[in-house]
Amino acid sequence: MTRAAAVPPGEAEMLRLLAGRLAARIPGRAAEALELSRQLRDSPTGSAAGRREAALLEAEALLCAGDVAGATNAARTLVDAAAEGTPPNSYERTFQARLAHTLGTALSSADGGEAEATRLLTRAVELDPDNDVTQNNLAFLLSRSSASAGRGLELARRATTAEPGNAYYWDTRAACAAAASEDDEAERSWRKALALNDASTAPDRGFAAQAWLGLGRLLKTRGRDSEAREPLEHVLRDAPGTAAATEAKRLLGR
Repeated sequence: MTRAAAVPPGEAEMLRLLAGRLAARIPGRAAEALELSRQLRDSPTGSAAGRREAALLEAEALLCAGDVAGATNAARTLVDAAAEGTPPNSYERTFQARLAHTLGTALSSADGGEAEATRLLTRAVELDPDNDVTQNNLAFLLSRSSASAGRGLELARRATTAEPGNAYYWDTRAACAAAASEDDEAERSWRKALALNDASTAPDRGFAAQAWLGLGRLLKTRGRDSEAREPLEHVLRDAPGTAAATEAKRLLGR
């Protein structure tokens, strides 16, 4: 793919692209966004800028659909073709932030992709410092190491401040706090995540099991074995036969 000028598509193309980006974010409509992206990408009357935007929309839609490998391949092509250095205008800055976010998020769940994912998501935060989704995704990566968990906790606090009703953000904040030895904050954050998930119209049982496991493990490490029993029993009820349940049984001594 040749390097495209840092100019946005025309108004008609951009309106269709915005409709596709909106559809990609709505559960169950990623396929609709993917189809639209490919129509725009392959249109003989489309502009070069429109085709580049369509390629990014394709990567975003694939990621929303859970096709991590497809999203990685689609975004990688754009990264390889991207101009280096500081984006020349706000349009290109936003485009590069979306691209780094998409590829970084896809790589964060791939074996061996953690280092590059961290670099890309850090870049995305630098380009768009107010994007709480990127803050959360980078914080979750940083929670995997005690050496970086403190920085992750700062980002997670920003994300939960921006969207305090997001259970997933509170779970990330809890994971960062636990890894950074901020145990009280970790406990409060996991309980907040669980309360928000339970109050939602469609509670995520798999998510709840992981949050209960994190809370139970934290309480065990603090010597609060009797208090840890309840969250660990929740894991066994909510996610029987899973790796989380196996770990809960181990912590319960069964």
